[in-house]
Amino acid sequence: MNPPRTSCAQCRRNIPLNASGSSFTCGCSTVLCTSCGFPIHPGYTCYYNLATTSYQVIDLSQPTSIPNLQPLLTQENNKVINHFNSTRGNLNFIKAHLIINKPLEERYLAKKNLMASQCGGANRVNEILVWHGSSEANYASIMRDGLKVGGVDGISAVHGTSYGYGVYSGKSFSTAVGYVNGSKKVILFNGLLGNNSGSAINSNSVQALNNGSTHSYTSGDISVFFTKEQVIPRFLVEYS
Repeated sequence: MNPPRTSCAQCRRNIPLNASGSSFTCGCSTVLCTSCGFPIHPGYTCYYNLATTSYQVIDLSQPTSIPNLQPLLTQENNKVINHFNSTRGNLNFIKAHLIINKPLEERYLAKKNLMASQCGGANRVNEILVWHGSSEANYASIMRDGLKVGGVDGISAVHGTSYGYGVYSGKSFSTAVGYVNGSKKVILFNGLLGNNSGSAINSNSVQALNNGSTHSYTSGDISVFFTKEQVIPRFLVEYS
């Protein structure tokens, strides 16, 4: 079987496809990302280059006409399904939607670089993929404006602050489902844990939460990210 291929965005030559985003020097001398075929883009996802607008939501179960994107979407869909199956309990996957949001990506990368300096290196920002459940009416604003800290970023802390202030997440799918209020959708997002706090932060002071020394608090299955800049929604997942 021939290995999967994509094409160089500069000259359209075929190049090896590699989900890890390794680099490849094309015959036209351009150093390319092997996930998308665009020039290598440290820190940014492939979607930042491939998206035709600054904000898009793409149904991963449908084909796309965006050049070079279909092989990548297939890989991403498989990634979401595998992550869902590893944490889903007795629930069933229906489909996922990829969230492309360039302003949030820029904000997230800036925070990631800052936290790397605060944590002692890029390998210590501890980036993870976690779930967040909410009422369905909230998802449009979450996908466009990002997740926010209740009681701090202009929204109320609807479910309280039992684990302090911050953006709440569940490592397991079942934890997030407990907060959907009848919806059959959840958000799968990337978050930067950084330096763990030994206790929850029970102050809604921006200075207390964004203190530069600690970045999150974890208790069991729940992780709380202290600032909205540490998180970025990646997928809206439908289930039954």
